[in-house]
Amino acid sequence: MRTRFDPLVRLREQAEEEARQAIAAAVRHAEAIRARLEALRAEGEAQPAEQAAALWELVGAERARHRAAIEAAEAELRGAEAEVVSARAAFDEAYRRAEALRRAAEAKRVAARDEAARKERQALDAIAGLLFVNRRR
Repeated sequence: MRTRFDPLVRLREQAEEEARQAIAAAVRHAEAIRARLEALRAEGEAQPAEQAAALWELVGAERARHRAAIEAAEAELRGAEAEVVSARAAFDEAYRRAEALRRAAEAKRVAARDEAARKERQALDAIAGLLFVNRRR
């Protein structure tokens, strides 16, 4: 049984699905950043610590750039994790709104079924009353 809430329920469910997809995208983004950060860390650990004295300055500059890249990736990861938290909060809100509307629509359906059953009982009672009166004649 359709209610006037059904189109609005569909819209809220669509918003809920978009929020769910936003969570997935944010998680994928955070995982990609985390993987890049792990690769940067592994690359830094793989560099040999012992090198010729002439290369120390060059190696020091390279390590500084590498450390800066790691710090930038860590900052980006923190931002991505905050984005995931924000996306989850947005999904929770969308889900809560959609669920409230689904409950309201279901309550309308139940009320409409109850009203239809009440009218049917009234009609059957009226028919039974007429049959009873006609049988006594």
